[in-house]
Amino acid sequence: MVIAIDLSKDGYRVIAIVGAKEHVLKNRDFDRATTWVRHFREIGSDRKKRYLSTLPRRFKKIKQFLELSRICFDVPCAQSYVYRYRPLVILVDDKLFNNIDYPRKVRE
Repeated sequence: MVIAIDLSKDGYRVIAIVGAKEHVLKNRDFDRATTWVRHFREIGSDRKKRYLSTLPRRFKKIKQFLELSRICFDVPCAQSYVYRYRPLVILVDDKLFNNIDYPRKVRE
C-alpha cells in the first residue's frame, strides 16, 4: 500500500490521508475515475464552491479503489494511521514532512 498525507490550511488545519494498493494506482479504471481530482489550490476561486458541492458524489466513485481515506486535525492522529497500516511508502506534504516519522517517506 502507498499512503499520501496532505495538509490543507485554507481556514482550518486539516490533514487528509488516503491509501491504495500499488496495482490499483496503475489501473486504467482508477485513472479514469480520478480525472476530476485537483489540488484545491489549483482551482479558481469562482469554481471552488461548485467543486466542493460535487465532491461527495464524485468521491463515492473513487472510494472503491481506496484502502484508506481519513481526515485528521493533528499530526498524532495522522501518525497513528501510518503505524496501523505500515505502507510500503508514504508521500508527505512538505509542511508535514519533518513531523511524520516513518522510514520510507517521500516529499510530495
